[in-house]
Amino acid sequence: MLPLSLQFLAHLQKNNSKEWFEANRSFYQEARLEFIRFAQQILENIARYDKTLEFLEISQCIFRIHRDVRFSKDKSPYKNNFGAYFAKGGKKSKYAGFYVHIAPRESFVAAGLWQPQPQELALVRQEIDYNGERLKEITEKIDFQEFYHSITTQDSLKSVPKGYSKHHPYAEWLKLKSFVVEHPLNDDLLASPNALTFILKGYRIAQPFIQFLNEALENENFYTPFVT
Repeated sequence: MLPLSLQFLAHLQKNNSKEWFEANRSFYQEARLEFIRFAQQILENIARYDKTLEFLEISQCIFRIHRDVRFSKDKSPYKNNFGAYFAKGGKKSKYAGFYVHIAPRESFVAAGLWQPQPQELALVRQEIDYNGERLKEITEKIDFQEFYHSITTQDSLKSVPKGYSKHHPYAEWLKLKSFVVEHPLNDDLLASPNALTFILKGYRIAQPFIQFLNEALENENFYTPFVT
């Protein structure tokens, strides 16, 4: 349950300034602690069956609320959300994982790999080229379809990357620059006792998808495909 977190973030959205934040620091600390405790419960539960997360500390998963405004036109000093990323090595790792984003009316869970580096992106594309049928089976399972529908195509090339045929059966996946699935979370759910159970269900469903991506990243037999 995250009622205090949602309440604080709703106020922050309307008062995103250092002056307001400092005047309400105790409010922030209470809300942040609520979110950390909730995220800790998520981590403890998923680490029971995902052994790559077994020794992960919650401090390695939680994102800072302070924004880096150096290269942004938006100079708001704080993010209007709380977020945590559960992946092998924590939030700064190269591995696919599970993300929880809490913001009033804009909360969601997501799973996968967001904007990987070129080497990692090439490895995932290679895995899709070799084993796209397996990814298809994962994403066509009934529970996956009901919860996530499909891999988002927002972050995508206009054409198939060099080295792959435009007639490739998984051409649309090969165009992707991120491999992510999402599901929205409404405020009523997050304020209810059912929030944790629902989010853990989302992770369970996404685990084969995450595993597919991480197996690709750990593949040492990388090659540069020929143009076909």
